Amino acid sequence: MNEAEVQYKQYCKVYARQRGIPLEEAKEHKVCKEYKKYCEEVFGCRISEKEGIR
Repeated sequence: MNEAEVQYKQYCKVYARQRGIPLEEAKEHKVCKEYKKYCEEVFGCRISEKEGIR
């Protein structure tokens, strides 16, 4: 797991917890999708869609 994936997963977990929604639903929100793009750009690597967040 690369640093971009770590940052993205942590962000989504916090986002879901703060809003009281399931993690899978949080990943579909615009904010998390934008953060994913940001992490990919900053760290220069792709975040796998298949990799589940735990």
